[in-house]
Amino acid sequence: MPDAVTRTWPKERVEVALAGLGNLLHSLAPLFLMCDPHDLGLAVEVRSPHTSLPTIYLFDMTPGGVGFSERLFRSTEPLLQRAAEHLGECPCAEGCPSCVGPAYALGARVKASVAELIRQLA
Repeated sequence: MPDAVTRTWPKERVEVALAGLGNLLHSLAPLFLMCDPHDLGLAVEVRSPHTSLPTIYLFDMTPGGVGFSERLFRSTEPLLQRAAEHLGECPCAEGCPSCVGPAYALGARVKASVAELIRQLA
């Protein structure tokens, strides 16, 4: 995640943007992997103990893994590009289950925060 986000955004906005982006990536990743959505897990940390940065983890739900995580890591750029396209095409105003998750659960600015985060990651 860009330093500008972690330094300038309030912690709550970082949390909301990460959660929304995590939801979006978790819904799109099975299309890249040709797998069932339940084959992937999602974890979001505002400050990961492994990276000391805000981090989104998409991981294999199969014990020991079957390679989904590695394939997704190698596909980060196209996955983020598709996420930006999907977000732009979604007709909702503030967030919905089809894109970043319901705005009532994450906050009214979730869609805008996720869009800004994706722009800064690109």
